[in-house]
Amino acid sequence: MKSVWIILVVAACSKDESSKPVFVDPWPYRPVVTFTNMLTEDNVDPYAIRFTIQLPDGMFHAPEPDPTSVQHYGIWRASGLHDETAPGADVRLAPYGPKTLDALVSAAPLGYELVQKQTFPDGAIAITTRNPHAWYVEHVHFDRAGHVVQCSAWRHDDDHELGASTRRMLEKICESLALEPGS
Repeated sequence: MKSVWIILVVAACSKDESSKPVFVDPWPYRPVVTFTNMLTEDNVDPYAIRFTIQLPDGMFHAPEPDPTSVQHYGIWRASGLHDETAPGADVRLAPYGPKTLDALVSAAPLGYELVQKQTFPDGAIAITTRNPHAWYVEHVHFDRAGHVVQCSAWRHDDDHELGASTRRMLEKICESLALEPGS
């Protein structure tokens, strides 16, 4: 009887981890939909910035009345709360936000690993961060008048580790942000 228990224990301990089913996040494989919206600032120096952004089909604008300096996108439950199992994104004016890549890196979420930082040819700056169950992407764009527009995109899933396809989807969301000329 003793040898039977030893065999069972050894068999249980040597179970191959690769036999677990691999989670495939469905969001990165959805077609994209383009949204157009506007950010406005009515304080001391009023201005408006029109923009477009491409999001996976199924995400939509927040059901709340249009805020002026931030636009939220994602999935909302009937209760009005954001569905945390779906990706989210927001586009906002950030007059006091980071204006350099070093400042953006130092503002990264606590507990997240910095995976990538970059500067784009148009002067935009970006970081990609992660923890095992979440990706977080932050882009900072500058319009011609020097106004700062920040795009954040995120996805987390407490039950699964999210892979490279989720990361790329979030990066594409913020890379798709286009500030309209003259705004």
